Amino acid sequence: MFRRTTLTITAALILLLSCCLFAQSAKELKPVGYVNDFAGVIDGDSIKKLNDLCLQLNQKTQTKIAVVTIHSLDGANLEEYATQLFNQWGVGHKSTNRGVLILLSIQDRRYRIEVGKGLDTVISNEKTADIGLQAVPLLKQSQYGAAIELMIRRIAETITSDSKDALQEALKH
Repeated sequence: MFRRTTLTITAALILLLSCCLFAQSAKELKPVGYVNDFAGVIDGDSIKKLNDLCLQLNQKTQTKIAVVTIHSLDGANLEEYATQLFNQWGVGHKSTNRGVLILLSIQDRRYRIEVGKGLDTVISNEKTADIGLQAVPLLKQSQYGAAIELMIRRIAETITSDSKDALQEALKH
């Protein structure tokens, strides 16, 4: 009898914990740095590398990137979830609104790149779609760190290319 009760309680606790781990409301998430691996799918070396990339991008272009992995959207709309998280966290400098959120929902096998208004003319919806598609092969292989690194590097290339174009245009006048 004791063993059966213990098993029942253990099963109930596992179910409760799995619900807590998989259903992550955007309101409950708090940033811990550039890389927020709430799903626990990125290894430590990759997190360090990604944090370094984000820091360099912020220092050189005044663009802040927030990377977020979650287990599941739990039925929530991906775009609404990403927008809510982006706004809630205030990704990017307030004065310039140069922020980017990279969101991966592991169980749903979905991703979203949300761009602040200060980068709308630099990183178009088409560009974010292209960047995401380049990362899909890595995501399919569960190489989340490598996929995110590719996304960050493509975003950085896009921003720095735009800066060079703007500088060259200004020098013409």
